[in-house]
Amino acid sequence: PKAFRDCIALRKVTLPAGLTTIGEKAFCHCYHLAEITLPGAVMSIGEKAFHGCKWFEDFTAIVTRSSYAENYCKENGMKYTFLDRNDQEVGKDGN
Repeated sequence: PKAFRDCIALRKVTLPAGLTTIGEKAFCHCYHLAEITLPGAVMSIGEKAFHGCKWFEDFTAIVTRSSYAENYCKENGMKYTFLDRNDQEVGKDGN
């Protein structure tokens, strides 16, 4: 579950399209993570998955419109933008 925990050099991540779960503390303390692409298949994001990420500064999640990931971003005050049907970034419509 703590796949990338404490990877302080990590800056950008694109998770695989079929991924359905992001584990607890998966990206905890990834202080320099600035961008993560969350696939539309994600249906669960574990507790403190992004704890310690600086999402109020430079962090942006790239999500599928009307997805679990979009709702997660909204509920947690994370900046986000959308992917189109071809998984291409289309604009910073989120926070």
